[in-house]
Amino acid sequence: MSYVGRAGFANPAYERERERWAIGRPSAGARPTPWPAAPGPAREISAPRRVLIVEDEPIIAMTLEALVEDLGREPCGVAASGLEAVELAKTLKPDVVLMDVSLIGEMDGIEAARLAREATGVRVVFVTAYGSGEIMDRIRSIHPAAPVVPKPVDPQSLRRAIEEAEAR
Repeated sequence: MSYVGRAGFANPAYERERERWAIGRPSAGARPTPWPAAPGPAREISAPRRVLIVEDEPIIAMTLEALVEDLGREPCGVAASGLEAVELAKTLKPDVVLMDVSLIGEMDGIEAARLAREATGVRVVFVTAYGSGEIMDRIRSIHPAAPVVPKPVDPQSLRRAIEEAEAR
């Protein structure tokens, strides 16, 4: 089975993780559901918003993809590097980008978000395990109003951050 992302590119690491999830599961090929549904009543979204996920860890990318779908949004692509993220943002024109700060390659997520925003005006939500002062200062100097969601990602925090970004 070959996995080609919604953006139309093949990602071997992502493919391996998806296959690993499918082995021994009752419905092979079903997407993973690592968290239960968010508590409280579900809110209807009038039109699915397109979300680009930028994450270099395949299992985290799959988790974010599942959470985005659970929130009623449409994951339009997955990128693993900053350069790939900027190119996909230009091509796919998402409404929101979920951007990991630490990415593979020479360009980190903060710089990739700056370039994507300059090129397309896309709104960015940063997702990071590194909430240190230096990283937060860099985020705030380039993207003062961008929401930041800490890892591990809580579905309610992600919902609030995406809604905040969409409202800008």
